[in-house]
Amino acid sequence: MKTFAIFDFDKTIISKDSFRIFSFLAAKNLFEKTFILYYTLLCHFSFITNKEYKKYLLEKLWSGLSVKDKNRLNQMLFEKLTALLNIKIISSLKKHLENGDNVVVLSASPEFYLVPFIYNIDDKIRVFGSRVTQRIDGVDIQNLYKQKKADVAKEIISECPTIKNVIVYTDHIDDYPLIKLASKVVLVKPKKTLVKYVSDLNIPFEKFI
Repeated sequence: MKTFAIFDFDKTIISKDSFRIFSFLAAKNLFEKTFILYYTLLCHFSFITNKEYKKYLLEKLWSGLSVKDKNRLNQMLFEKLTALLNIKIISSLKKHLENGDNVVVLSASPEFYLVPFIYNIDDKIRVFGSRVTQRIDGVDIQNLYKQKKADVAKEIISECPTIKNVIVYTDHIDDYPLIKLASKVVLVKPKKTLVKYVSDLNIPFEKFI
């Protein structure tokens, strides 16, 4: 039976938060690194939204860069992310591809680095991330987060109504709308709250530690 295998990216395909790594690579000095930590804490404690967090940092650290500098930044980022690949998850992803399953990566990370990085793994993977548009007055971001991520998943799944088997690979409870679509969940180094949440939903799951 063919399957929809849906993978989160940060702390699932890679072991850390890619946007935080991206931000620190883009920072030119101690002031900008302090700026990153400040907005990271604001987001962590819900004083600003995840979308606002990304928007502020992209406007400060990325939007003013030349195309050459953006390409150089992406190259440095790819080297960092490649070293952080979760080999066990990559093995599962490639096995799904070998079986002819539909493999999708859904992430709140910006598409401008997410898509080319995933295509370096395999260009048959469908990739959806947060779309970033640079404008005269700043940065606009369509943040693929929580329910919006689940909405994209629903559209993808609806393209093949005969496929009922949906496996979601994730590390975070913020993916709860996506998890509800799954017939099975693979939890990557999950916290107890996430394990309890999936258990309460009576969805079969396994843990990758």
